[in-house]
Formats: sequence, C-alpha cells, structure tokens
Amino acid sequence: MTNTTGNNGGYADFTNKIATIAFGSNTIYYSAGFSSSSYVEYWHVWIDYNHDGIFADTERVAYGSSSSAATLSSNFTVPTTALTGPTRMRVTMKYNGAGTACETFSYGEVEDYTVNIVDQASALVMAVNTESVQKETTYDVEVFPNPASTYLKVKFSSERNVDFTITDITGRSIFADNLFTDKQTIDLSRFENGVYLLTLNMEGKIVTTRFIKQ
Repeated sequence: MTNTTGNNGGYADFTNKIATIAFGSNTIYYSAGFSSSSYVEYWHVWIDYNHDGIFADTERVAYGSSSSAATLSSNFTVPTTALTGPTRMRVTMKYNGAGTACETFSYGEVEDYTVNIVDQASALVMAVNTESVQKETTYDVEVFPNPASTYLKVKFSSERNVDFTITDITGRSIFADNLFTDKQTIDLSRFENGVYLLTLNMEGKIVTTRFIKQ
C-alpha cells in the first residue's frame, strides 16, 4: 500500500487504505515533502496490536528524525501476541521535536491507516522416507478459520488419520484427540478466548500452527 499526501490541516484519516502484514519481520517506508527549505522532522509509527484503541509505547514500531526528503525505511517485527485482522496504524511527523501518539501540535501531520495482520495458517513439511532417500512425502495442512469462534477446520491434502494436541501459550495442554478423513473439525465452544497452539502428529512428523479463539 502506498499513499502520497499533502497538507491535511494536521490530521488525515486514511483507514480505508489497507496494507497486509504478517507475524515476523516487516519494513515500512516514509518520506517528507517540503514546500521550500527542509527542516528536521521527527517520525513515529504505532500499530495497535491488541486492538484496545490505545497506542502504547510497546506498540511503537518506528521512530527517528531527518531533514531529508529522501525515502526512509524502518524494520519492525510483528509479535505473535498481536491480534490478527484489521488494525489501526498511526503515523506522525512533527517539526523539531518527538511527538506522542495523541498529541496536537502546530507544525506536522498525523495520519491513520489500516494494516491487516495475518497469520500463515498453513504448514508444509517435507520429510524424507527413511527407507529410501528417493522417496519423499509432502504434508500439506490448512487450518481455518483464524481467528476462530466455535470450530477449527483442519484440511489435509490427502487422506490420513492424525493425532493432535492443543496447548495454550504457556505450554499447558488443553485438549487432545484424533482427526480422521471424515472428521476434520475441532470443537472450540468450550475454549476460553485466547491464543493457542495446534500440534499435529502426522505419521511421526510434527506440524505446529498458531490460532486465535475469539
């Protein structure tokens, strides 16, 4: 997602513009435009990872200062504790001083955007058969929906029976059962809202994926 803006009177709502980012490493690019002489501008970027409407210090993903009109970049990491889905991102540029997330100032700009945080809810494991190095087995698994509310569907690329375990983020085992070709749905109705890990044991090969119950 790219957006070129002008003077918006100090604030602009661009939440209709959406960029998709995933857990792990990401990069954001930004630049200042000057009508005449250049000045030192201070940049800050926040992402409301927990969807509480507050841009906390721990949610600041980029900051710095520059008097250049060149394109700048910052690398940041989306934590695995972040909630998935549409999430507000705030970008501030303030003249001659570092701004806060909810500050009113005379010279600069505040702009809000939307980032769609996604979790790669599929796993692909390549395993070499121990009996012959020329035989390979591919385990392709899709887990959806994510986030989930009442059920979790596990789809395999081929017919097989699979043992699974669900643990919380502390590693505590919550539930264990089996999945079969004709039974590939996990009932989540008794689960508390939160983040869980689904571990699948497929013919001795372990695949783990993260999902959110909400």
